[in-house]
Amino acid sequence: MANSEIRSIQCTQCGAPLDLHGGHRVRSLTCTYCGAVMDSHQDYQLVYQYKNAMRPACPLKIGMQGIIENIEFTIIGILQYACEDSEHWLELQIFSPTHGYHWLSYEQGHFIFNRRVRDVPRPTQVKGFRLRGPAILHQRTFKLYEQYDAEVHYVEGELTWIARKGDSVNITEAIAPPYILSYETSANETEYYLGQYLPGKTVYEAFAIEKSEQQKPQGIHAAQPYHAPLITGFGKTSKWFALLNILLVLLLLFLGQGTQRLHNHFSGSNMAERVTFTIEDANHLLELKLDTNLQNHWASYDVIIYQQDKEVYSLNREISFYEGREGGEYWSEGNKGASALFKLPTAGVYQLALIATESSLTKQGFGAYVKLYEGVMVSRYFMMLAGLMLLIWGFAFFHYWNFEARRWQAVEEDDEDEDD
Repeated sequence: MANSEIRSIQCTQCGAPLDLHGGHRVRSLTCTYCGAVMDSHQDYQLVYQYKNAMRPACPLKIGMQGIIENIEFTIIGILQYACEDSEHWLELQIFSPTHGYHWLSYEQGHFIFNRRVRDVPRPTQVKGFRLRGPAILHQRTFKLYEQYDAEVHYVEGELTWIARKGDSVNITEAIAPPYILSYETSANETEYYLGQYLPGKTVYEAFAIEKSEQQKPQGIHAAQPYHAPLITGFGKTSKWFALLNILLVLLLLFLGQGTQRLHNHFSGSNMAERVTFTIEDANHLLELKLDTNLQNHWASYDVIIYQQDKEVYSLNREISFYEGREGGEYWSEGNKGASALFKLPTAGVYQLALIATESSLTKQGFGAYVKLYEGVMVSRYFMMLAGLMLLIWGFAFFHYWNFEARRWQAVEEDDEDEDD
């Protein structure tokens, strides 16, 4: 990276050598060593001097050069602002001979690239009242985030105006991540700045900051965009897969019941009789449905299927159903029916027998309907898949919601304090 021309002077108060990196619009130079603030338009005469100022921690230093948005900038000055609640951040003035003066904000590992805008956002004035509606600039809508007062606590290097320790400014911020719009109102004027959130990695690489000096971001910045590509991708995909599976479930509920091959009523008198039915394709899935007349009783049933008097399939189902009222409220437990899915070895003619092996009923009280369907398509697997997709989508939504909740937590707590 080519270095820009570096000039230097000696501090007019302590004689320390000070490098100059800015252009002709620089108005003040603050000595790093003695805190003298000098007017560069008046032969660096002393404007005022503050002492015992501790340089704030920051991996970026005056004189460093880096490329941001394909523009080479040099850091020429540093301001530290602080709020009443002790929150503080740095504003680094950066300069490019071709693109002029911009700002790089640094707060707890987060970076915002700010530029002053000449276009006036709507609404234009916010001092003295709290902005309720959105602000609009460059066809982008910004949501009000916070309004607060801040003071200058530290000054170093070159600035385009004379900054004094204790200077105050009223700041209103509105966000449309990764962008942030700032109304900065001082005693004399209101200026508008449009900022863009920059990942720390981008800035550190631009200014060649060693990994050991890099600070990981803490918390969620107001303008920080939500960035979780894997979770977002799964969330969007799972939403559409869930919808597809729900549609398949609905389709199978109407079209997947299969063709009825058997419908027979068994009672105490013909319980062991065999009934004949025909299967057309052995690859088809069969569903057997058993419905009983049990009422406050239980019974155990054997279903046996024969082909040419040879048993090829059997199953046992124990069914119970009880109901009543207690304390004026109705209750029930159990089920009057049961079902089973299975396949038979070959197509052809079969016989089915239903046998009640045990029961709390007398033999004459038995009654059951047996239905058999061929070509059944099972929907529960699609329902399970739809449920899984909805869970994934729900997790992705919660992850995004939690990110936004953390973004707004600080300002919501401030609003509650103001209401109190």
